[in-house]
Amino acid sequence: MTSASIIHFIGFVTRLDSEKFIPAWEQYAKKEMFRKKAPLLLHQENGSRNKFSFISQHSWPESETHFSFTKSDKAGYFHDMPVQVVHIGGYQSIGQINTHLHKDVDCRLLVMAGHHENDPAFFQSIPGSFRLNSYQAYYESCTHGYLFEYFADEQGMEEIINTLKQRTGTEHIIYKDCLAPHI
Repeated sequence: MTSASIIHFIGFVTRLDSEKFIPAWEQYAKKEMFRKKAPLLLHQENGSRNKFSFISQHSWPESETHFSFTKSDKAGYFHDMPVQVVHIGGYQSIGQINTHLHKDVDCRLLVMAGHHENDPAFFQSIPGSFRLNSYQAYYESCTHGYLFEYFADEQGMEEIINTLKQRTGTEHIIYKDCLAPHI
């Protein structure tokens, strides 16, 4: 991924389980396969409380302004399915990029910080052992000012979450990578 890539995050509000949702999502993802980097689908961990059951990440070159997950696309990919598609926004990386969980790391935590966040360095200085992706809103229409994606083991995640609970203005949700077998 180049520094000139924009990462688009799309949230899906649904009560569908993975077995019903993933095949419909895969139909959309297939049209993105010509890209060097395939879309990534994340599923909310049980016990996490957020409106998005699934989040997908899509990487596009900065020069490409096209974003095809529109309301008209929803009808084609999630026809007659109770799925609300929410474009969280396009974000530019401001930190190291880790895209896959390592074998010794079994959790991914996505932290959404508001536009009022004035100390993004705080999220890098949290105690514990983790890898971190940091994203800053690229478009003014993004729903959050920053997104932070932590990779750590379960014990490390617990430490991170306990630290984040003391900070206001952030949403933190544990997601796991979905296995999309047909992509």
